[in-house]
Amino acid sequence: MKVIDLRSDTVTLPTKEMLEYMISVPVGDDGRAKGTKGEDPTAAEAEAYAAKVFGREDALYVTSGTMGNMVCLATHCKRGDKVVTAENMHMYKAEKGIFNPDFCGIVPVLLDHTRGVYDFKQLEETLATGDIKLVCLENSYNFDGGCCVMRENIEKILVICERYHVKTHMDGARIFNAAAALNMSVADLTAGIDSVQFCVSKGLSAPIGSFLVGSEKFITAARNTRKILGGQCRQIGLLAGAGMYAIKNLSARLSEDNARAHRLAMGIKDAHNISVDLDTCQTNIVKVNLLGNLKGKAWLKALEEEACIRGHYITDDAIRLVTYRGITDEDIDEAIARIVAFCANH
Repeated sequence: MKVIDLRSDTVTLPTKEMLEYMISVPVGDDGRAKGTKGEDPTAAEAEAYAAKVFGREDALYVTSGTMGNMVCLATHCKRGDKVVTAENMHMYKAEKGIFNPDFCGIVPVLLDHTRGVYDFKQLEETLATGDIKLVCLENSYNFDGGCCVMRENIEKILVICERYHVKTHMDGARIFNAAAALNMSVADLTAGIDSVQFCVSKGLSAPIGSFLVGSEKFITAARNTRKILGGQCRQIGLLAGAGMYAIKNLSARLSEDNARAHRLAMGIKDAHNISVDLDTCQTNIVKVNLLGNLKGKAWLKALEEEACIRGHYITDDAIRLVTYRGITDEDIDEAIARIVAFCANH
């Protein structure tokens, strides 16, 4: 039986055309400064293109989303600064260095939220204390089923932050999926946010990396932070070029992944001993709540052994299934049938 891997869109493979493009681009030593950029012409071109797509002054390529978020927060903040985040925000829950007291030493201030949107009154009261340096956002919101943070809610958060002169950062790992779901450009969806990190190594299909976008001043400082964190590279145009290729050629198709995730959610929502919150299934993630006696990792292990389907652990009571370019309509039909049959026995 074919294994249907729905753990994450990070398993997406590059296209043949992308790989051919990667080996054709001119490269240089990105670690040797040439003004505010390195000597790799493709990296510089890719960064300029990413900045243009997001309507920003500048951009910087980094080798992972975790590094990207860390570079941004360590550029905005110094050790001991307080940053607003949430208990299940990916930066806080899954990324290890930012809020580690022995590493970056940034202090998390955990606020309540509903699907990635802070309680506005609580946010205002927190910023009014005068000791918050940064407010973090995430879009789409990974651990709440890939739901989108709507532009109107982003604007409300920005108004509060501007009132207290507090900067903002967005983990936009899957921002192109969110933009596709909301039928907006990424530039419009993220306008006004001081820094944004987005991945090209998920649904966009590039093999490695992320871009940071922001003002020229911020990106110049972030480039130095990247070096401090060990992220300076040499012929990085091979990878940054793949990211540029991905944005140009593969971002428009992400609506297909979103649609397949919704069809998967609809197909399994009535299965035995699980539930699916269809309201949060707006992008390419399906959050499945486990209602029976079999929980978390044990449920996932049984699903893989008995139905040849791989999913990803969130908590003992919830797992996720993620669609991407390697998952076809036929895979979705087969996954629905196998999951429904599996649930009937558990």
